[in-house]
Amino acid sequence: MEQQNLFTQLEEVGSIGEKVLASDLLDIFSASEGSINMYYGLIGNGKTYAATSDIIDLLKQGKVIYANWHILVNDFDDRESFLMLIMNTLLFRKRFYRIPCAKNLHYFDTDTAKPCQCGQTHSFDSTGELVEWLSGLNDCHIFFDEGQDMFDSYEGTRFSKAKRRLILHTRHYHRTLNIISQRPTAIQVSARGNVNRFYKCVKLATLFGCPRFARYEFQEMTGETVDETKEPISEKRYWGNSEVFSAYNTDYLAEGIEKSQQVFFEAYDLTFKDKVQALKNLFSRLKARK
Repeated sequence: MEQQNLFTQLEEVGSIGEKVLASDLLDIFSASEGSINMYYGLIGNGKTYAATSDIIDLLKQGKVIYANWHILVNDFDDRESFLMLIMNTLLFRKRFYRIPCAKNLHYFDTDTAKPCQCGQTHSFDSTGELVEWLSGLNDCHIFFDEGQDMFDSYEGTRFSKAKRRLILHTRHYHRTLNIISQRPTAIQVSARGNVNRFYKCVKLATLFGCPRFARYEFQEMTGETVDETKEPISEKRYWGNSEVFSAYNTDYLAEGIEKSQQVFFEAYDLTFKDKVQALKNLFSRLKARK
């Protein structure tokens, strides 16, 4: 009954307003000039969280995303947003948008053939094939978690032409590259030197189970690493959001891999009487030891 009511509510929302031809509005959702960004920080400091949060925001803006970890997102409808309803009413705007986020989000990988939410499978037999494919994309945002796997600093001058195209041809291709890694120095020097924005992610504290994060933006380098001696270009502080946490699987790298260890255990449900008896037995054993 509850599910039927939900479908009824969705149908009611979908029927509100006069539908506009999408072909007349494509220019509104055109991609901006591309850039290269890097999220870095120690383990558990919210790098993947920050990137996932940015992905969700970009999807709600009508951007196309490619990412190498699975993200679960819902469609975004201005007509269901209290903020958008109030703002557009006050500003006398009549145009509202519905973004099918799942169709604009694409998952790619070299290890598994698991399809993304768009219904297609972007799987490649080798890193070389993946890079060739990515370097041909435009008008999109590409996110690499564990970016050192793709742009390993040990490659040095052996960096392939396809990888150079991927990192050098960003601005005019409207292709934004986002690399996530624990340290900037783990990334190949050519990729590192072309980064426009470095985002340092820090976990400040955890209060009642809710983490508090900060993200500092730097743009300058000193030698081969980020210059953190200057004031950050921008600073963002935020609490962990359940919507973002539930959108991604932090153990995604282990997907499809069977556990290598088996845990042996037994479980018992004790009544109040059983608990009293267990305490008596415990005291008896302690007394016997004395």
